[in-house]
Amino acid sequence: DTVIFWMEDIWRKMREQIRTQKDTGLPERRAQCEMAERSFTSSFTTDFCATVLSNVEGRDDTIMHLNTNLDRINFGGDKYRLISTLKPEYEDYIALFRKIRGLAETRKADLDLFNTDEFSPAEHDTLFRIRDLLLDERDTEHALVELRRVADYRNYRAYDFTRSRGEDTVALSKWGTGSGGESETPVYVIRVAVMASAFKIFSQQKKAHFRSIFMDEVFATMDESRTRRVLHFLKELGLQIVCAAP
Repeated sequence: DTVIFWMEDIWRKMREQIRTQKDTGLPERRAQCEMAERSFTSSFTTDFCATVLSNVEGRDDTIMHLNTNLDRINFGGDKYRLISTLKPEYEDYIALFRKIRGLAETRKADLDLFNTDEFSPAEHDTLFRIRDLLLDERDTEHALVELRRVADYRNYRAYDFTRSRGEDTVALSKWGTGSGGESETPVYVIRVAVMASAFKIFSQQKKAHFRSIFMDEVFATMDESRTRRVLHFLKELGLQIVCAAP
């Protein structure tokens, strides 16, 4: 009888405890938290990481097309190319986003970002740095500014052009000894390459009939001889030119 009484008493207390916990809503809150975590993981991997990574890596095709057209353009023996490099301060983000993309492709819906041991220490630190920004309630304004910086793919790369003449190649950002007109000339060559890409000037099948280029305040630092050379160069490519010059 003592044992039975004890078991009934324990069972009554257990039922009371279960009822008490059920009334607190903890099971529902736990289910909601698990759902929110899965939703966050899905949004973070697809809407944030994948989008930023796609935009950063997606510039390669644009650069390739532009350089293809620049290869076909020769201005007085000069050849130009667009180059880009990943900024060091963004390398850790790109490394993390690539790792998450790889994990998302293999794990699918089972990916648990914050409890996996497949991240390196650097990737782990970067992930939790972003998480802390998302959860920062003390300095929301700073967190938003930093998150916008991380999310903006335009910040990730540094761009420059190189000018080659024979064996000599120099980056335009370091070309500070030329005259104003000499420094301005590459701008027109590069613009033409962009327009050539848009109008398909070098294409044999889909060449655009409308090939107009409008330029304002042109040739401001050029002498007459160089201006004539640039205008002749633009006309040789079949561009219809409308320009306003000082």
